[in-house]
Order: sequence, then structure tokens, then C-alpha cells
Amino acid sequence: MKTISRTLLEFVQPLLRITGDEPTRDNLEKALKIAVIIWNAVVLEQFGFEGKYLAQARKLVEAEALPTAVQVFESMVEHKMQAFAQERRIILGYEVIEENGRLGVNVEAGSADDLPRSDP
Repeated sequence: MKTISRTLLEFVQPLLRITGDEPTRDNLEKALKIAVIIWNAVVLEQFGFEGKYLAQARKLVEAEALPTAVQVFESMVEHKMQAFAQERRIILGYEVIEENGRLGVNVEAGSADDLPRSDP
């Protein structure tokens, strides 16, 4: 099983490719913020909170004023649902790090199975 850090770096790649540049720490942090918002919204929607979180996520992404992220919001949602459908962890926090001259990320995650459920 891949680490959640590695999985999140794979998930964020479409956002990073849009810029076309070698990712800087700032670009990676901005892209990760957007990716985590989308990731968590999709996981919550999959766990029975339909209709609540994707609309909020879209508003948060728009508020970030990262035009490319707004443009690819739906494709990132689809990307999560298709390529990472079995990944059911909620991202609780992350930190961009540098190792051997390369940017990476440390991620803290928890199981969505542990989330409290509201009664129907």
C-alpha cells in the first residue's frame, strides 16, 4: 500500500501540470491546498454526506483565486473518483518538505470510517 503522502503527490499532478513550470514550494503549497479541499470533499460525499461538500469545495477553490484550479475542478473530482476511488482516508494536515533538493509532502490522514454519521 502506498503512503498517503505519495498518493497525494500523485493526485495533485494534474494541477501542477497546468502551470507547466517546475513546481516551486509556493506552487506546490497552493496546488496541495486545492487538491486537499477536493480530495476531502469527494471522500465525504462517498461516505454518505452527499450534496453537502462538493458545492462548498467549489466555493473554497474559487475563493483561492487560482484560475486554473477553478477550470479543472470537475476533472479533479473525477480524477479522485476514478483513479483513487479505493482511497478512503481524510487528509487532516500536510506539510511541504524538501529532501535531497526535491520537494515532497508529509501528510497526516485518518480513516473516513471513523467519522460520526448523522441520523437520516
